[in-house]
Order: sequence, then structure tokens, then C-alpha cells
Amino acid sequence: MLHGIYCDPNSPESARLNALDLCLAYKSKFTAPIKSNLINKHSDYLAKRDKQRYKASLQFFEKLSLISLLNESEKHNIIYKASKDLWKVHLNYNNFYNEPPFAERLYNLSKQSGIPLTIKEFYVNVVVACYLGNGYGVSWEAEPFYEKMIRDFSPSEIKVMLDSVGKSDSFIAMKLRAYPSCVKRFIQALSLIEPSSVPDSVKQDFLKWLKKA
Repeated sequence: MLHGIYCDPNSPESARLNALDLCLAYKSKFTAPIKSNLINKHSDYLAKRDKQRYKASLQFFEKLSLISLLNESEKHNIIYKASKDLWKVHLNYNNFYNEPPFAERLYNLSKQSGIPLTIKEFYVNVVVACYLGNGYGVSWEAEPFYEKMIRDFSPSEIKVMLDSVGKSDSFIAMKLRAYPSCVKRFIQALSLIEPSSVPDSVKQDFLKWLKKA
């Protein structure tokens, strides 16, 4: 019922926020049947092509940190949009001031569920490239979120990070070519990673970069 109130475009905003607050308060008591019913209703909105309720339902799952219940395609779309929004802000004017809330949102999403395979390369490139900054510096308030995401990189994401250096069109490679300061930042980013998590296939590259420090 509360999910329905939140997703109803005709609900007053106060009712939507109250419904969300109640769900947050009782989230720890959500049983498997409750979660199943939420997914069924969410899927029903999609099947009926009810775009307004479907979009609100996606927000509902995100705000309750339940995107792990969604299918891979939906998780892909959510992570992709959050990564794209962060990258767009990073490239715009006054990015150092505007980046933090976008970085925080992406970090919160990354904690809820593993990054889908289909979006790993884009996600890793955005996070690392934003951490590298540009010729003017970095967004210091966003930096803690980038560091947490880099520390949480899976072995496959670490591999993407190191492999991206050799791809001329990757965000990481472009930053390393453009700004000497980004080379130092890249080494700092690698130092955040637990060496035992580095795959053997890129271990030598990892060690070579650290030696440059």
C-alpha cells in the first residue's frame, strides 16, 4: 500500500514522503513475501507501460537501498545514468562545487548491489577519471566518495582500471595524457587498492605503476 502511495502521481508530496519514511522505518522487518510483492507490483507497472509509476518505483527501490532486488537490466540503467550524470557534471563549469552530491549518489548505489558486468568499464572509467581531476585540481568534497569506490573495486574492476590505461579513447587514458598531475593521482588511486585483490593478468602493470611513486 505504501509503495502504491509513493508511486501514485496523484498522491500529495507529503503523503509520498510519509509513505517512504514509514517504509524506511520498517525496512528491517521486510519479509521475503513483502519483497516479492514489491517486485511483482514494480513489474506490473513495467508490463502496463505505466511510465510515471514505474519511474517512481525505481526511485522507491533506490531510496530504500533495495536495487539488488531489481533485474540486471534495471540495475544497469540505474548505474549507467548515475555514472553519466556524474561525468557530465565533472566536465561542466564549476565542477568542483557540483560534483559531491553526484559522487555520493553513485557511491550509495554501488554499495547496494554489485556493478553489472555490462556497465563495469564505464563505471570504473568515470570513477577513476573523476578522482584524477584535471589541470586545475580535484573536487575535494567528492574525493572521499571516489576513494571508497576505488577501495571497493572488485578484481575484475581493478583489471578494467589498469587495462584502460592502454585504451587511447578511455577517460582514464585521456586524463593521463592531458595532465601530468593526473599521473600522480593515478598512482595514488592504485595505492588505495589491496594488492592481494589485483588479478595476476595485470599484477605486473600494477607493480610498475607503484614503482613510479
